[in-house]
Amino acid sequence: MKLIGALLLSLLISPAIPFAKAQVGAIGPFSAKKLERRLESERPRLIWRKGDERRIAAAASRDPAVAILRDEILTAAEAMLSVPVLERNQVGRRILATSRKALKRGSYLSMAWRMTGDRRYLERAEALLIAVSRFDDWNPSHFLDVAEMSLAVALTLDWCGDDLSPETRSLARDSLYEFGLKAGENPRLQEIFARDSNWNQVCNAGMVAAAIELADRDPEMAARALNRMLANLPKAMAAYAPDGAYEEGAMYWAYGTLFNVVLIDALKTGFGRTYKIEKAFGFMESADFVRLMEAPSGKYYNYYDGELELGFSEALSWFARQTGNPNYLQNEVLLDEDGFRLSAEGPDERLAPVSLLWLSHFNEKKEVELPLSWRGRGDNPLVVFRSSFDDPNALFLGAKGGKGTNHHANLDGGSFVFELDGVRWGIDLGNQSYHPLEEYYKSRGGSIWGTHQSSVRWDLLTKNNFGHSTLTVDSKLHVSRGRALLTRFDAKSKTASFNLKELFGAEVKRAMRSFQVLSDSAVKISDQLLFAEEGHEVRWQLMTVAEVKLVEGGAILRQDGKTLQVSIAQPSDGQFSVTKLDPPPHEMDKRIPNLKRLDLVAMPDVGGGPLAIEVVLGSEL
Repeated sequence: MKLIGALLLSLLISPAIPFAKAQVGAIGPFSAKKLERRLESERPRLIWRKGDERRIAAAASRDPAVAILRDEILTAAEAMLSVPVLERNQVGRRILATSRKALKRGSYLSMAWRMTGDRRYLERAEALLIAVSRFDDWNPSHFLDVAEMSLAVALTLDWCGDDLSPETRSLARDSLYEFGLKAGENPRLQEIFARDSNWNQVCNAGMVAAAIELADRDPEMAARALNRMLANLPKAMAAYAPDGAYEEGAMYWAYGTLFNVVLIDALKTGFGRTYKIEKAFGFMESADFVRLMEAPSGKYYNYYDGELELGFSEALSWFARQTGNPNYLQNEVLLDEDGFRLSAEGPDERLAPVSLLWLSHFNEKKEVELPLSWRGRGDNPLVVFRSSFDDPNALFLGAKGGKGTNHHANLDGGSFVFELDGVRWGIDLGNQSYHPLEEYYKSRGGSIWGTHQSSVRWDLLTKNNFGHSTLTVDSKLHVSRGRALLTRFDAKSKTASFNLKELFGAEVKRAMRSFQVLSDSAVKISDQLLFAEEGHEVRWQLMTVAEVKLVEGGAILRQDGKTLQVSIAQPSDGQFSVTKLDPPPHEMDKRIPNLKRLDLVAMPDVGGGPLAIEVVLGSEL
């Protein structure tokens, strides 16, 4: 396969940008002249490498997990032959679901065509390109929609190549140019490409794919898109520094990072180099982060707008190929005894064909063991402790800091989740569907996306501190701009401490929360608060769906035939109460069956001394 020739680039990157030192000053801007001179016509050049058809077949013959993934892609592609042609379906401010269906169908049908030579897949891919090219636009007001659609059309054009009819190719390239690459030139949209969130990664990935596909048509515009990406992508990748703990959580790691590695590999197959983007501080380590977020039960630590289950993460396949580390293969998902299935509809695994390409290049090297105790620093620090990776009943404790103004953030500083005996005893309420919330608050003059102190976002249990296993002072909201800082972590003693002072305002002079794993079946949570004056009340909170029996000095929780004891060590006269939250207090709250909050209310002693709260959770105390 001929590559688009390597370009001599130099990009001045600020020392604050977390790319490797070797990159600083080593590359320069793309130019239209160089693109015109070095662009080769041979396809594919987006992620698919010459001989990958044979590599997939060979990998499938020796690895049953790869064989299952390949077969499921072909089965889903077969089902796609009979689904209705896509229409531009706008829900609220988005056509994102339509764009994601286009990306899934385009990648699956194009791969099936290349793997089998069955023209039915090619014809259906053509029908897809014709349909989306006849849309009025790809909804640039919500540019994620444009980005995913641009990647869908670029991949389909590239993988199907000249096997598409000239008329279809021309129509699809015209739409990719007008609705994709050119739409990205709108001056009012440039801030999107410079955000420090997953929007940056997704939108730049879509435009890079479009630029590579259309470099022969408008090399100047293509060069601008590529240079814009090189200048702005580090702003989003700073979220991985320094340990790989992605600020937005595991679910959004799977989203933003997937498009980030698609972008990296598109550069590799398009230009023969990645410009060391993958050397950003913490980026390679982030694959460990997402593996560590999966608890023994198989549920994820779902803080912020996260989900309990992630399924198959295509991004991890890129890390597997890059490192040779079998930890990233996800064979436990592909070889699950209940069967791994890919659907023709729905957004999940929409880039599974790209994952298959990466896995076909996997060469196993030494496995790097994951730690039982781990910390992730950065703007949303967190810690994870577990007793085993092999026991589904093992202890798992995840705790975090952060602030309410982070991306997709909640007022959850100091909160935790806890598992033991295969039961998630202390839960995070997780995500809610955005569209109903957007429409509800829009009709009332508000926005679910505001993070200022009076934002309506904090009305909801999933978002405010009243719905998290943390501390609440005087029944008030946490300070949204206040930061909960990780101040201590020791893997050997299995301890960690967070400074929560900024969450509570000026009336709190000191607020420290510490976690300690006492044994393979017990943890201790210790809180120390000092107030500027008397008369304040602190509520210790545990969110749970377990059945709760209150006992002297504690509570007994029962769920799924298992039992957990929760014991109050301090204050000595402390007693729990239960606040039932099913149904929840707000009409737009997420309803979780049997949800309740275990509360311990305490007040400092008269005289202004510190308040100490100490609670132990375990199966045997």
